[in-house]
Amino acid sequence: MYEPPHQPPGPYQPPPPPPSGPMPGPPLPGPHHGRQGGNRRGWIIAGACVLILLVLGGIGSALSNGDDDPAAASTPQSSATARASSTPREAWEVIPTRRRAAFLSYLRRLDPGLTPTSAGAKARPLRRAVDVCYDVYAGKPLPTVLANTARRFDGGQASVPQGSAKARRILAAAKRWICSSRELRAHYNKLHP
Repeated sequence: MYEPPHQPPGPYQPPPPPPSGPMPGPPLPGPHHGRQGGNRRGWIIAGACVLILLVLGGIGSALSNGDDDPAAASTPQSSATARASSTPREAWEVIPTRRRAAFLSYLRRLDPGLTPTSAGAKARPLRRAVDVCYDVYAGKPLPTVLANTARRFDGGQASVPQGSAKARRILAAAKRWICSSRELRAHYNKLHP
């Protein structure tokens, strides 16, 4: 068989095999025998993971309100404690459930993007509507209230342009179901005597 003479490797030829034996030159720094020293690195990583879990557990227990404590659940509550636990934490919670449901149903029909479905965002349109009502209660001019309504409800998965019919419909719905709530008005009056 014919063998061509030795040529330097070109773009289409494989490189020659590496020489056998130790590499020429001084030895490189670092571990010389496989994963020597890797055991220490593994312990450091494991320790860091445990530390992160402890920190997250501490944050979680600090944020929880103690409802998971079986001893607390078995003790009877006084009437003052029961009233305090039923006190709403946010302004939208004072609005009767039927009004909230009607408002959210209207927004969902108007534009599904106005009513997010994730657990943390479900109350967002109610918070925004309460802010709109606070503008109305404060006696701000209608163009300002309308502009603020569009600004508050615009974004995310919904578009509410300034001065649009959608902004006017949202404002009308907020006035009908949220702002007309006696409970919200009383809550506002407590905050703004």
